Amino acid sequence: MSLSDGRSVLLLSDENFESSLANHELVLVNFFSSHQCPDCETLENDFEQSAAVLKIYDPPVLLAAIDCGEDGLLTCTKHQISTFPKLQVFKRGTKAFDYEGPLDADGMTKHVKSRVTPLSKELESVEEVEQFLDHLEYSIIGFFEKKDSVIFERYEMFASTLSTYYRFGHTFSEEVLEHYSYKNTFLIFRPTWMHSKLEPERIEYIGKYIPHVMRDWVKNNIQGLVGYRALSNAVHFRTPLIVTYYRIDANMNTKQNSYWRNRVLKVADKFAKSRSNVSFAVSNSADFAHELREFGLTVSTPEKPVVIGRDLYNHSFVMTEEFSVDQLEKFALELLSEKLKPTLAVDNTEEQDLPRQPQQPVEQQSDSRPDSPSSHDTLDSHTKTEL
Repeated sequence: MSLSDGRSVLLLSDENFESSLANHELVLVNFFSSHQCPDCETLENDFEQSAAVLKIYDPPVLLAAIDCGEDGLLTCTKHQISTFPKLQVFKRGTKAFDYEGPLDADGMTKHVKSRVTPLSKELESVEEVEQFLDHLEYSIIGFFEKKDSVIFERYEMFASTLSTYYRFGHTFSEEVLEHYSYKNTFLIFRPTWMHSKLEPERIEYIGKYIPHVMRDWVKNNIQGLVGYRALSNAVHFRTPLIVTYYRIDANMNTKQNSYWRNRVLKVADKFAKSRSNVSFAVSNSADFAHELREFGLTVSTPEKPVVIGRDLYNHSFVMTEEFSVDQLEKFALELLSEKLKPTLAVDNTEEQDLPRQPQQPVEQQSDSRPDSPSSHDTLDSHTKTEL
């Protein structure tokens, strides 16, 4: 494989790798080997075609390559490159994230463009912050006094590692900083329908501004007792995992979305206090219909939820009994004690509903139920969580 001068791809070596990357805002680096690497040769033309487009994009993105089999050996060793080709994105000389997109010219160009557009939305007023928070999913917002600061730069780098999975915003507005009483920090905000007396509505980061440390803190704290498992963040939920599927809809009111989660929350709280190694989540049944169909299940409204558990070995177990708090607790105990037999996938040509009984519409339930979110829980109440 040969990448020569005069082409759009910049060829790097051990001598100029760090200095060259430090002079550019964004660089996509192809770590390749010129020795017996057919995949590297296949990528060369597509990488060059994409480089020609991205170098004139706004903001411009430089594509560079370094030969790990020749004069780039030390650099590749330093960055722990063990397979070829390996693509990574660098921001002002520091690795931002691994490239995991398509490798054809068109797909690569589109993917890089999508990643270099603003990863965190700037929020310029209290109203914009409130609109940003009015969402089904989690929100992460940074509050900074200055744009030209090291901590905001680190925040951007950290956001680039998780923006595929979560929503990021930031603000420099004095009005917003004063309203929320935060400066030079960031927080996880749980959506309104997930507010509960059992866990904080927001969590402030208190730790070192190192991108991978910030990333790990978010992954360990964002889900809470019962996480909202969406298509975008499903990969971050660890097993053993028990997922409760029901209709969760942005067009429904908070009580309807939170009704079943509040019941799962009762069980999750018990297991958390006993330090049991199990995670709980809720998912929108419409988004994960493919997982339900695997076992011949459907969820329609009004209907009690469907529950599927997964153990450490990724075996699946369907709770066949009708949903209740007691039944869910029993199911979780049996899953952890390995008393359940895995549920086998079925022929999906004929789907069957789980047994269910008529249910009173959610909106007719009393607000006084003990597990419903408190009307006294406001956005201004918060808890700081340290590493």
